[in-house]
Amino acid sequence: AYGEAVMLTADNNWTYTWEKLPFLDEDGGVYTYTVREKTPDEFDVSYSTETVGEDQSQVITITNTRRTYQLELLKRSGHSAPVPLADAVFRDLDSDGAVLYFQRNPDGQYALCAADTEGAATAVVTAGEEGKLVLAGLPAGAYTLEETEAPAGYQLAQPQTVILDGESMKESRSYSLTIVDELMKYDPSEIICNDAFMVSGVDISDLRGRLHISVNALEPHIFDD
Repeated sequence: AYGEAVMLTADNNWTYTWEKLPFLDEDGGVYTYTVREKTPDEFDVSYSTETVGEDQSQVITITNTRRTYQLELLKRSGHSAPVPLADAVFRDLDSDGAVLYFQRNPDGQYALCAADTEGAATAVVTAGEEGKLVLAGLPAGAYTLEETEAPAGYQLAQPQTVILDGESMKESRSYSLTIVDELMKYDPSEIICNDAFMVSGVDISDLRGRLHISVNALEPHIFDD
């Protein structure tokens, strides 16, 4: 019937045929027929039309593609003047806590894949130059990024959970997240100088005994003994 909704299922082999459709209206004009799908949530739809047979029947193929999103992570230091941090290593967990697997593309982005995908499926992903990491092909849902290895001299960041929401991301399809690593912090330590040792360019190799020094990741300092 015209205009009435039909349900395509495995039982009807995902097809439906409208037969004996009028070709001309009462004024002699040619009818135009349009098929539109009520698309399932989180799917995009496309249509293609092919003319077949001697009767010039029109076959409309409707293709549903699951909508996916991109998560762009920017890794920065916690300085007053933040700088990009490369080489931070992460793993990505879905809402059930399962570790996700990715395959690294030639452009440096990581695309979601099955754990048994042939060739270099990995459960850990690494921020590249400028501290940028892109995870592509993610369905809508909640994801938790866990840093497993921080750049040298920096602390691991706390896990970050993001929600890729189809309703609010229909246009952009991309979510940006900045994760900050703070410098390592060291308590004042007791150092035994048994060998040649340099602190801030000062040679203390001829000292034998114990020095108390306070150290951070950027500027070691020497204190009076």
